[in-house]
Amino acid sequence: MSENNLLVAFDLSDQCVRAAIGRAHEEQIEILAIEQKNYRQLGCIQAGLVKKASEVAYALRACAQLLQNRINKGEKITSAFVSIGGQGMRTIRIVGRRESGGVLRVTERLTKDLLKETIQKTEEKYKEEGKPIRIVEHYENRYWIDDVEKEQLIEEKGKKIEIEYTFVIIPTIFEHDGERAIERNCIKSIEKSFAQAGLQIEQFFLKSDALSTALLEEEEKEKGCALIDFGCGSTSVSIYQKNKPLFTGCVPIGGKHITADISSLGISFENAEKLKCKFGQALQSAMKQQYIIKVPSVVPDEEVRKIDTNVLNHIIETRQRQALSAIVKQIKAHNVEQLIITGEGSKLRDLDTLLYEETGLKPRVGSHDVWIKQGLENQPVYSLLVGTLILGSCYRKEHPNTEPIKPIIPNNIKNKAKAFMDKLFT
Repeated sequence: MSENNLLVAFDLSDQCVRAAIGRAHEEQIEILAIEQKNYRQLGCIQAGLVKKASEVAYALRACAQLLQNRINKGEKITSAFVSIGGQGMRTIRIVGRRESGGVLRVTERLTKDLLKETIQKTEEKYKEEGKPIRIVEHYENRYWIDDVEKEQLIEEKGKKIEIEYTFVIIPTIFEHDGERAIERNCIKSIEKSFAQAGLQIEQFFLKSDALSTALLEEEEKEKGCALIDFGCGSTSVSIYQKNKPLFTGCVPIGGKHITADISSLGISFENAEKLKCKFGQALQSAMKQQYIIKVPSVVPDEEVRKIDTNVLNHIIETRQRQALSAIVKQIKAHNVEQLIITGEGSKLRDLDTLLYEETGLKPRVGSHDVWIKQGLENQPVYSLLVGTLILGSCYRKEHPNTEPIKPIIPNNIKNKAKAFMDKLFT
């Protein structure tokens, strides 16, 4: 948008597209409007990966138009910030080395060259192993000069320089269209959806960065903490220590999978969701009273299903423990001192007790309210949007003249997308 202090952010979840428009006020964000559009079909996005680009594009365009109507500025929304994450995105640790027969003096140029070289070697190594990846973010953890650990490198001298990096990676594939190799990954699929919607991406951010910015205290990240996001289609974790991310991972099990398990008792998915929200508990042993609930049946020739809450909560606990199994291992391995939870699934009763039982840490529910001047208070489902807006505001301050990302889309797709959107919105 032309009014530079207006910020637009999109959250592409498994069930819907959420969007917010706000204005930066010093260190806070004033939320001017929010919108949400559910997908018209199931399976449009699965654990962060776009499966049906045209349906996602429809939801993006619809949200953008609704936001335009709400703010009544007479201007079109043409670009936005978006955070990415999901299945397959994870972190790896790699040490980059530079050796010389003589003495090297470390400069910023040398460290940039070493980073570029390490990224290239890492991506080539994974490609040779038949598991191609793309590195989307990096963090520097530790430094050595001639095998002696240092606090920093610039202006240091030595024959061997080493930097330990944490790389955030996403899996990618290459498809051949004639002589051209087309790269496919979650970023490319999101770019395609935005292009079909007639929108540009002002900047990508990592979902873990957006959530940690909105929800975590600096002291927590310094001492060591874990942030668990209980989403609809997946459960993700980010672990921090000394103000740096040490680990990011995602398990493709979320709230909708628990609901699907409940629906296998012979009831609809919608009624299973209602049952989970009203009577569900993450810990079966924490039940104070057992109920038998009558729910409309989907089984032929049967009007009503009698659901025992003991059975209901056994299903919920079993699936929840499955989702948490790998995450708990990482939390214990990194000696985490504090645990923060967020996402729609964090509202499940007795989840805090289950987590304390598994980790020995009493979790707190993350809140983004300190960042909000107006709007979206006490609504954790919008924490990702708030974090994305904050990062977007910081990005504009640091890159005042940067143009939005313009993905390269083949002409045949452009023409199909234009015809599709014209048909929908005329």
